[in-house]
Amino acid sequence: MNFKKLLELIEKNNNIVLFHHIFPDPDTLGSCKATGEWIKLNFPQKRIYYAYEEKLEVLNDLPVVMKYENPSIDVAKESLGIIFDTPVTTRISNAELFQQSKTTIKIDHHVFYSEISDYSFSDSAKSSTCEIVADFFRSYESKYNVSVEILEALFTGIVTDTNRFLNPNLTASTFEISAWILKHDIDFAKVYRNTYDSSPNELKLKAYILKNINVEKRIASIFLPNEIIDQYKVPYHIAKENVYLLNNIKNVDFIIFCTRDAESQNYKISLRSNKIPINEIAKKYGGGGHKLACGVKAQSFDVFTKIKRDIEDL
Repeated sequence: MNFKKLLELIEKNNNIVLFHHIFPDPDTLGSCKATGEWIKLNFPQKRIYYAYEEKLEVLNDLPVVMKYENPSIDVAKESLGIIFDTPVTTRISNAELFQQSKTTIKIDHHVFYSEISDYSFSDSAKSSTCEIVADFFRSYESKYNVSVEILEALFTGIVTDTNRFLNPNLTASTFEISAWILKHDIDFAKVYRNTYDSSPNELKLKAYILKNINVEKRIASIFLPNEIIDQYKVPYHIAKENVYLLNNIKNVDFIIFCTRDAESQNYKISLRSNKIPINEIAKKYGGGGHKLACGVKAQSFDVFTKIKRDIEDL
C-alpha cells in the first residue's frame, strides 16, 4: 500500500483528532493509540485529540488504554480526523465530530461498504487495522521513530483480531509485520497477559458457556442471557467477546453467539465461519463485517433463529 498521501496529510496538519468505533475492541484502540503516540513522538508540536463517546469503564477494561481529550466542533473543523477500523459512519464513536473535521481519513481492513472519508487507506486482505498501521510505520522507519509502547499497542490488535494467529484471515504479511514488531524487543508475554488473563468470575462464565453451547448441523450456537452475565458479575462488553470460546470444535463450521445489551435493548449476534462467507447473511439483517467474521444488531430475538436457519441452508 502506498502511504505517501497519509504521511503528507499528517505532516501538514497541526491539529489531529483520532476516532475509534463504537463498542471498541483492541484493534480499533490499538491502531488509534499507536498512531497518536507515533505522531506525538515524531511531531511533538502537533496537538493530538482522542475522541470518544463510550463509557470510560468499558475502555479501561481493554488492554489498550488512552487518555481522552475531546475537541470542540470548532477545533474539529480545523483538524484532520482519522477513523480506525470501521467501514461505515454509523459505527464511528462521536460520528458527528468526525464528519465536522476539515479533512477525514479512514484506515480499515473491512470489506468496502461506502465512502465515509476524503481519503481511504484500506485493505480487506489484511488481518487487522493494526497490521496496516504497523506497515505504515515500517515504511518510514528510516525517517521516523517508533517506541515499545506504540508497537505493543499494535501487536495487541493483531493478536486479538487473528485470535492468537488461529483465524483464517492470516497472510504472509501478518507474520512479516509481526516479526518486524517483535524485532524491537517488545514484551509480547505482557501483551498476552493483559489481553487474556481472566478473573475467577470470568472463568466461571466461560465454564457456563462451554457447558450450555448447542451443537448441531455444523453450527455451534448459544444465547447468553443477561441474568447469567449478571450472576457471574462480568461486564457485558467482556461477556460478549466469548464468541471465540466456540472455536475449534470438531465438525463445526459456523458459530452464532447471541447476547442482549441491557442498555440499548438490542440483541448482539456475532457470526463466525471457517470457510464459507456469511457476511451476506449479516447484511440481510442489517449487519456487516468480514466475510468470515461479522455481526448483527437486532431488536428481536427472532433474528437469531432466522440467521441460524439461513446458515443451515448454506
